[in-house]
This record gives sequence, structure tokens and C-alpha cells, in this order.
Amino acid sequence: MFNLESSRKLKLWNQSIACCNWSGVTCDGEGQVIGLDLSGEYISGGFDNTSSLFSLQHLQKLNLADNNFKSLIPSGFNKLMMLNYLNLSNANFVGQIPIEISQLTKLVTLDISSPNSYLLEHGLKLEKPTLQ
Repeated sequence: MFNLESSRKLKLWNQSIACCNWSGVTCDGEGQVIGLDLSGEYISGGFDNTSSLFSLQHLQKLNLADNNFKSLIPSGFNKLMMLNYLNLSNANFVGQIPIEISQLTKLVTLDISSPNSYLLEHGLKLEKPTLQ
């Protein structure tokens, strides 16, 4: 769910236009989505492992920063095997950081930072990781 009045990108998405022409979407020469920037779109409510986001098999860069998910980070990120950049900063995710993120062998940049006071109380955790 996102706030239509505050959105800069999502409110412009139109299914009658090829998604490669949508604001925040980057495609390669073959029309595969390789980048998705949904930062600052006021998205709330979170998403789970069944999200269509995880079907973007060519995705290399994903920016979900500055949103208000207030949910766990889905473990489904491990399905995005081409991902080399993942920005979840100040997105208000909470709870245990899923160990499945460690399966992203091409990942170079992972930003889960947050100066947000909400996270001081509910923050992200990395407890007893088993990196085997």
C-alpha cells in the first residue's frame, strides 16, 4: 500500500505503458527489469515471500529506502540471485534479518541503516546467525 498523494513514481505507473518506461524502473536492452527504485514512495504495510517483486530474476539493483514497512524483511530476497545492490535503509523493517540474504553471492552493497527512532525500540536484529 502506498500514499497516492505523496508518491512520485508509483502513482504514474500505468499498465498500458511498458514497465521499462515507468519512473523508478530500469531495464536492459532485452527489456528485462534490472533496477527498481521505490525509495521515498511512502509504502507501508510490508510484503511477504509471495510478492511479485521476487519474480524479477534479472534484478540487480533494488532501492526500498525511506518507506514505512513496519514488518519483517522477507526471506524471499534470496530469490533475487543477480542482486548486487540492496538498499533497505530507513524503511522501518523490524525483527531478525533473514539469513537468506547471505545467499546473495553477487551482493556488493547492503544498506540496512536507519537513524529512525522507531528502530531504536523495535529495530533489526542479527542474532545467532548460522552462516554455514
